[in-house]
Amino acid sequence: MFKKVISVFLVAVISFCFLAVPAAAADTSRDLSSDSNKSELSISGTTATCKSIFNDTVTYTSITAVQTLEKKGSFWSWSTVGSQMTRTMNNSSTLSLTTTKPGLTSGTYRVKTVFTVVTKGGATETATAYSGEGSI
Repeated sequence: MFKKVISVFLVAVISFCFLAVPAAAADTSRDLSSDSNKSELSISGTTATCKSIFNDTVTYTSITAVQTLEKKGSFWSWSTVGSQMTRTMNNSSTLSLTTTKPGLTSGTYRVKTVFTVVTKGGATETATAYSGEGSI
């Protein structure tokens, strides 16, 4: 009798594990690859247009983009130009943020965007996208 109870208990535990795995797997980490997010920079005269684009097939609880225009310094260091811009979209799979920065001085620039998503299960994931460089 004792062996039968243990056997039934083990079958129940193993069955539960198989049922629980797909539910947990539905909220596992996603690869926020460069296919789903990008930063773009275009410069005209002394004005930079900065674009941050996130586009995925999954709807997230929230998507946040923090966009920074950076200027190349000495020894390949980068410094922030002006203030960061932030946009958040709730219950969405896309986000777009476009800003302009006038009055730039000569140098090499790029756009850095940090995307943070919160999945429906509450997991938080972050990815950083850099634009190509542009010069004045």
